[in-house]
Formats: sequence, structure tokens, C-alpha cells
Amino acid sequence: MEIIFITVLVLYAVAMIAYFSKPSKTVFVIKISNLLVNVTKGNAPNKFVTECHEIAKIRKTIKGKIFGIRKNGGVSLEFSRSISDAEKQIFRNVWPNDYLGRNPPPKSGLRKK
Repeated sequence: MEIIFITVLVLYAVAMIAYFSKPSKTVFVIKISNLLVNVTKGNAPNKFVTECHEIAKIRKTIKGKIFGIRKNGGVSLEFSRSISDAEKQIFRNVWPNDYLGRNPPPKSGLRKK
């Protein structure tokens, strides 16, 4: 009985170590409130932070957090619930495609046939 208890305890400890030792998927966190934009965790692209400042100036009621999450070889954006769908789309529109792990769409007239 003691051997089973010790085995379960060791397996639980190994599982906890494996869970907490894996790298975080959060690349950065940007907090927006009262026209202030602060990067609270990680390193967000400077161009994106500048665009967030501009958006916060225009839409003065934005409050919440933007999370850069590592997914599929790139970084995608996730938002706190306090940011509306329309505001989420505005932020996605200024997010550079290079950080999504994909090539940007071709410019008009330059499409391959």
C-alpha cells in the first residue's frame, strides 16, 4: 500500500514539474486604460504599440488588455472581454502579418497567375 502511495506521489510531482516548466505561450501583454497604453509583459513590436496609442486617442473609451499568444509558428492576438468586436478588428487590422507567421497578401495588380 505504501509503495502505491509513493508511486502516485512521485508521478504527481513529475507531472507538476513538467506542467510548470513548459515555456509560456504569452509573448506580450498590452494594457489600455484612460488613453494610456502600457506593455506590462514581454516585448510587443514598437510599431504595433504606436498604433495602439493612436487607436486609444481616437476611440477614447477603450479599456482592456491585448495578449500576444504564440500559435502555429507565429503570434496571434487575443483580447480581454471588455474590448468590443469592432475594436478587436481595428487592432487586428494594424497587426503586422509578419508576426502571424504568414506572408502578407499580394498587392493589387501583382498577383501570380
